[in-house]
Amino acid sequence: NAEPTPPILLNHAKEIISEYLKYIYLGNISANNNTYCPFCKELLIKRTGYKTQLFFHQNPIRCPKCQNKLTFILD
Repeated sequence: NAEPTPPILLNHAKEIISEYLKYIYLGNISANNNTYCPFCKELLIKRTGYKTQLFFHQNPIRCPKCQNKLTFILD
């Protein structure tokens, strides 16, 4: 019976967590749920509802802008 966590609190938690983890996004909310390059902040994964668009090079996984190697797993 608990109320949903306010988005402002989720965004604050994301800011704190981003100091320790590279690839963070907020799920189940309509805003701020994309993934960005930890090096140059280029958009890597865009999430809109149930649709996901990938904007990075694969094999190896690299940022399209800065070419840094990305260390997440595609599954």
